[in-house]
Amino acid sequence: MSWKSAARRDAGGFYRWRTDHGEVRIFMTEALFAEMEESLGAQIANARRFPGVLDVAVTPDAHHGYGVPVGCVIATSGTLAMGPVGYDIGCGIAALRSDVPRPEATHEKVREFSRRVMSRVGLGAGSKGERVSRERFQEVIRGGAEALGARRGSAERDRIPVDDDWDVARDSRAWRGQEQLGSLGGGNHFIELQHDGERLWIMFHTGSRGFGHGLATDFFDKAREEHGLSRGQMDLGYFAPGSRHWRGYKNAVAAGGNYAIANRLIIGRVVGAAFA
Repeated sequence: MSWKSAARRDAGGFYRWRTDHGEVRIFMTEALFAEMEESLGAQIANARRFPGVLDVAVTPDAHHGYGVPVGCVIATSGTLAMGPVGYDIGCGIAALRSDVPRPEATHEKVREFSRRVMSRVGLGAGSKGERVSRERFQEVIRGGAEALGARRGSAERDRIPVDDDWDVARDSRAWRGQEQLGSLGGGNHFIELQHDGERLWIMFHTGSRGFGHGLATDFFDKAREEHGLSRGQMDLGYFAPGSRHWRGYKNAVAAGGNYAIANRLIIGRVVGAAFA
């Protein structure tokens, strides 16, 4: 029997599905649920497999991710699940409204805007941005938007706390992020010019670049050793509160998040200036 057939519509407007490890709630309309890929069920079930999971909620935008769906919320009693965080720690989307009226977006001006953006933002896998000193780099990964002088509340988040005694390992591949601030990267990252009928908007998607990827790689290797995982099981890696790597990974995710926040803030400023 299909797992979707076993799911039951709740009076609250969502679906309940009981996996082998516990119940999940799926917040979708009937139409969205019908269109959802059958193969996504295995990843939804994976979200319940980590130790200490208290609740799993699947959101309307759910699609295939790394072990678990992109578009799900996992509440635990302290376990840090690595698959949901993924390699691009802190990836996210920012949308900024401009004061430029939509009628001003002529074909020629849009082409010029695109040219300016492509000349100012590092695009593609391995692309580079601004290279900063190690001292400045430390300020960014600990201070996030605050390190860039953003007014409190003016960025998506001011900063995520990082323990004072935590640092990036000397031999970590994460140090390549030192020269990638303000770069977009490749994959599904993008910069778009949009409108709401009246004003122009900028929307872009990026994360922590090589910094987050390097940190994630370091800790996926540690999880593989701790739990005896094969390469094909890396998406099920986790650190329980009693693990000797739990605090290190928690700080790594916080630092990666700060980098991603700062990276999007820089790109927003640079792309915004391209309107001038």
